[in-house]
Amino acid sequence: MGLVERSQAGALPPEALRYRSTRLQRVLPVLPLLVVVMGTRIWEWVAGAQSGAEVARTSGTWAALLFVPLIMNRHFGITLSQSTAIVHNLRRRTIQWAEVQVIRIETVLGTRTVVIYEADGRRTSLRAPTTGFLSW
Repeated sequence: MGLVERSQAGALPPEALRYRSTRLQRVLPVLPLLVVVMGTRIWEWVAGAQSGAEVARTSGTWAALLFVPLIMNRHFGITLSQSTAIVHNLRRRTIQWAEVQVIRIETVLGTRTVVIYEADGRRTSLRAPTTGFLSW
């Protein structure tokens, strides 16, 4: 009987599921800007407009900015439980499943986002999970 009890206990779903953006999804929005700025600094250094120290200083600053989205956006996402959906944005918001009318996947500029529509007409777009170009 002990084997059956253990296998059934292992099959129970978790109390809550948490969805967050992946590291790649958090960094991709900033990466093009970083590439442009770094390319410009290197071009100016090759042309002789800036010294190596100036290029290193500005490049280091911009490279450090790459880590800001990694740190800041890791708290955003959604936690799903049997009775509620807790949306983690700048402010935490709890939505009761009884208040949810529709959950849709909407596409804007190639990015697919999950949107929750509530009975009172409120629309909540989730930061995670999302998919888009280079962001699976």
